[in-house]
Amino acid sequence: MSFEDKLDPNYVCETVEIIKDAEKYQMLEEPNLEPVIVALRKGPKTVNELELEYNAIVKEKIQKMNLTRKEEEVLEKKMFRQSKTLYKYIKILKENGFIVEAGKRYTVNQRAAETLFGRTAKLFFHIGGKHTWLDSEAIKPSLDFMSKLLGIMNQSKQPSVKKLREILISIETKVNQDLENLFTTFSKEIADISEDITYEDLKFLLFGLNLILLMKNYPEFEDDLKKSKII
Repeated sequence: MSFEDKLDPNYVCETVEIIKDAEKYQMLEEPNLEPVIVALRKGPKTVNELELEYNAIVKEKIQKMNLTRKEEEVLEKKMFRQSKTLYKYIKILKENGFIVEAGKRYTVNQRAAETLFGRTAKLFFHIGGKHTWLDSEAIKPSLDFMSKLLGIMNQSKQPSVKKLREILISIETKVNQDLENLFTTFSKEIADISEDITYEDLKFLLFGLNLILLMKNYPEFEDDLKKSKII
């Protein structure tokens, strides 16, 4: 059937979008929502195209779980989604800024145009925002315990909780800034090499990058760490 896609002239798919809200980013890892985002990786689609792609992605994931054929069939049936349900997922992703209406598809001999849905960015990265976890009173018992452990480890007077918190915030700020600079400066190159990366892969990637950046920035914090009896 012949059709023509017309994208909204205001539709923009950024190369990389940095998300600082951890709860918002976790939506991309939600089993029902992730296949929608993955399905839109190569460009805008109608909900009918999304239905086919969504279920193909889910089926491929299930086949990698090392299940019996019977278990695969049961899980595939359970995870199968029709367009009516996908509209609900699209609504959630739209409300949180991951998806927008990107344009319309006009099909010959079909009166109503279909909506094309597109991602707001080719790649989404989570980088910590404000240090809410370190500023929270709820973290104080953990910091207190960490201080005692460091005292035992170093066989010396334990560092103050206040100083420990300050240094952790300083280190986190520096690492997050380096990550943001990396993803901002080389956004196009990163998007080009990340076309097939999953959100599970991204979690390991960011964990590894954090460790490397901690090592890279170690000289900057070494004196403070020693003065505070942390090392």
